[in-house]
Formats: sequence, C-alpha cells, structure tokens
Amino acid sequence: MRPKHSPVNNSPSSVAISGQKHSGLNGEQLASRAFIGWVFILLALDLLTLRWFPVPWNDEALFADPAASLLLHGHWTSTVWYGRGDFAYWGGNMPAYSFLLVPWMWLWGVSAPAMRSLNCVLIALTLVCTWFSVKRLNLIPSPKIRLAILFALSLGYPVSYCVRCGRPDVLGMLLFSVGAFFWTSPKRSAACVGLFVCMVLLPFTGLQYAFYLPALLGLLLWAGGKPVYSRLGAIIAGGCLGAILILAYYQFFAGWDGLLANMSDIRSRLPSGFWSRFQALMTRQIFVYYFGRPHFLLLIAAAALLGAAWKHLTRASRQLLWYGLIMLLVPGIVIGLFCHFGAPYHWLTAAPAMILFAAAAARSWENLGGKTRLAGCLLVLGLAVSGRIMFVLMGWGADVAGYTDRVAQAATAIVQPGEDVFIDPQVYFALKPRAGRIYTPEIVARLTPQEKAAVSVAFLTPDEEYGYAWFTNSFAGHWIQLADFPAPPCQAKTSAGVSRLLKWFHAGYFIGHPLAVYRRYPVMPEAAAR
Repeated sequence: MRPKHSPVNNSPSSVAISGQKHSGLNGEQLASRAFIGWVFILLALDLLTLRWFPVPWNDEALFADPAASLLLHGHWTSTVWYGRGDFAYWGGNMPAYSFLLVPWMWLWGVSAPAMRSLNCVLIALTLVCTWFSVKRLNLIPSPKIRLAILFALSLGYPVSYCVRCGRPDVLGMLLFSVGAFFWTSPKRSAACVGLFVCMVLLPFTGLQYAFYLPALLGLLLWAGGKPVYSRLGAIIAGGCLGAILILAYYQFFAGWDGLLANMSDIRSRLPSGFWSRFQALMTRQIFVYYFGRPHFLLLIAAAALLGAAWKHLTRASRQLLWYGLIMLLVPGIVIGLFCHFGAPYHWLTAAPAMILFAAAAARSWENLGGKTRLAGCLLVLGLAVSGRIMFVLMGWGADVAGYTDRVAQAATAIVQPGEDVFIDPQVYFALKPRAGRIYTPEIVARLTPQEKAAVSVAFLTPDEEYGYAWFTNSFAGHWIQLADFPAPPCQAKTSAGVSRLLKWFHAGYFIGHPLAVYRRYPVMPEAAAR
C-alpha cells in the first residue's frame, strides 16, 4: 500500500464565478514557492557571511585534512586525526563527507569558507526535500503552519550549528530527508531504489545513525499508513549492503586505527560503570543540554503548552504530541547513555520534535484558544532566532572575520614553507597549504620521537590541558616564545550577560582565543636533516 498524501487544495480563488479558471495560485502553491524562495535567500545569506562565524576550529580541521592532503600532496592521509594508521590511509567515522570535500575544495580551494559553503548547499537541498516529505506525509496539513515551522527549523540552533560550524552531520540530514522523500514517492520502484541507495550510503555518513534509524522508521510507518513491505525490504537490503561495504572499506583500505582511536576518545569522555554513566547522563545531558540550551527549553515549553490544552486536542493531535515527546527525549537519552550526545547531534531529536509538535497544533488549531495560539507563535519565533541569527550577530560583533585574517597573516609570516608545525585549529587553513606536516593534540600520542623532533614551530593555547607545560613534556627540546596572538577584544572584555549568552550558544570557543607561538631553539639534528 502506498503512503498517504495530502489532498489537493482546490482553492475557490482559483476559479472565477463564471466557472473560467484564472492564473491565481492556491495556498499550497504559494507556500511551496515562498519556502523555496526562502531557501535561496538563506543560501545567499549563508554564503555572504561564512567568514563571520566561527573561527576555524577542531572539527573542521579533522574532516577537511584528508581531502586537503589529497589535493595538496596527493595522499589520502591525515596528520590531525586520532589514529596512527591515518598516515597510510585515512579512516574516520564519517568518510563520505571528506570524500565529498575533495571535488568541492578542488573547485573552490582549501579554505574555511570553501569547506563551509558545501554545507550551505547541502542544507538547501535538505530543506527542500524536508518540505515536500512533510507535505506528502500530510503531517502538517496547514501550509501556513508548515511554512512557519520549517522556516524556524532552517534558522534554529541544531541545524545552524552543523551548517555554520562545518560539521559533517549536514550530509546525514540530507540523506535522511532524501530517504523520507523517496519513502513518500507514489511510485514504488522509485521509492525502493531511492531508499536502497540511501541505506547503502548511510554507514559512510555516520555510524551513530544506527541508534536513530529505528525511531525514524517508526515515525514514517506511523505517518505513512500501513507498513509498506517493499520499502522496508529496500531499507533492510540497502542497510545490509552498506554494512558490508563499510566493513570492507575499513578492513581492506582504511584500516581500523583511525576509527577505533576516535571511538576510544569518545568513550573516554564517559565514566565507567552503568550507575556512573547514568549520573553523567543526568548532569551532562539532561541538565546541561535539555535544561540548559534555549532550543530544548523552547521545545519543552511547546510540549507543556500543548499538554495544558490536552482537552482541546483531537485524538490525532494527542498521538502526535506523544510521538514528538518520544523523538525529543528517547534518542538523546539513549545516545547520551552510551556515547556523547553533544551539540552536533541535537538535530536528531529537535528537528522531528518541532515538526511533530507543529503537526499536533495544526490538527487542533481551531480548537485552541487565542492565548495558546499566541504563545505557540512566540515559541516558534524563539526557535527561529536561537541559531543562525545569533551566530551571525555574535560573529559580526566580535569581528571574527577580521580577527581570523589577522591571525592567518601573522601565522604565515612566522612559518617557513615545508616546516612541520604543531597547531591550534584557528590557524589550520592558513598553514595547511604552506607547512609540511601539521599536527594537533589528537595525533600526538602516536607520534614517533623523530616526528616530534622535526616539529619546529608550535601554536599553543593558554589552557592547562594542551598548554605550554603539556607541549614541552610531549615534544621536549628548548622553545623560545616568538609572539602572542591575543583574543578578540570582545572576548577579553565581555560582560556577565554576554558571557552567559556565549555559554548558552556554545559560542565562546568559536569567536577566537589567545595563542602563543613558540619556535624550537636550537634546531634539533633530526629536524635539520630533513
């Protein structure tokens, strides 16, 4: 059986009194065109402000490095990832994103804006697929409410964080939205082929999605009517083939070092023992994220608002509200119990919860009182301003673009071509085309004494974990401080309110931090020999 589709909206305005048609558009068509127009506007705004936020940071360097190394040096390797085997062939936990960066950076260059622009295009495609998937599933029958909630979703924190910060999760968003789009296809053959291909690619996009896929499948089965066995068969077959291919990729090409080292690093963030993990879940996940971030607080408030209007909700709205709560809480708690449920993964829970809560409200809109409707609109507005708008304003106010340019110019003036350097990610894109090997803390434990001795310049942060004391213990030698790169003025002179705002949006790290530059003196014989 095919999934349900929204009924055609035959607006009375599209037919003249005399019975003759005219060129007017109905509400569905207007909403679709408005949303697609908004996607193009959002794409343009993102591309124009790519350098405003954030400064280059850790995750961008980690996933860009193999692609940049291939383009600049001809080797699919990385010296900033976790695993020792990555010097031979890089093997990270989301290889599809780095593969896709190769042709993209070949076209646009090895730089932070070039890398981030890929996400801008991917999220534009994701939003268009999401619009038509939600429409086909008839989750939100009202085009106005659908337009409002997807507008807020496009601007909200969980999506904006991944897009603006160069995270590979946007490719996962696209894959899920394309999969939902094919699930709702009226043609069974197209649906099966599309779902099969999506599932083959899914393991290369992120192994963590195995925790999430069952919940999404449950939502699609519930919203799409009775189970569609051919579509489920395509998902299972594609998933099995994808699992075989990803195992073969690590076994015969990439090796397991990089993946296992990355997983070990993630697991090390959790305490040992189930009870200790449960306590960490409550303190780190529940209170830090669910009760500490604006987007989760607003979604919890939306659920409470609909719960307060329970007697005015239809049976379908009540079901949607329950399912929205499940999607909001269960995947995040499960992921947080067994690994790290950080900001990059918030979209897994927030995006479906937003859509389902909006669907619950839309199906009982006429029954809700004026105050409830107004409060709901304000919550949607709050979700809309909790992401991109705040990121861009903070980046503009902190002059992130100017600060990044100044740091890049100073760093390139210090480092000679071909030198091996230990870096902070702030200078990664400035030095990658210029330096020899670039090292970050993730790889240091696996470096040989000869490789450590070849490092001649270091860019260090003032923190205790990876500061000067840690560095000299790890690399030995005598180091002379050459320069200080101060943090942006706004970072050094922030009021209590601004500091709280930066903490809320996890943005303090992304607007720049001070660096101290050191050079080895005298040059070690091993380094001179190179």
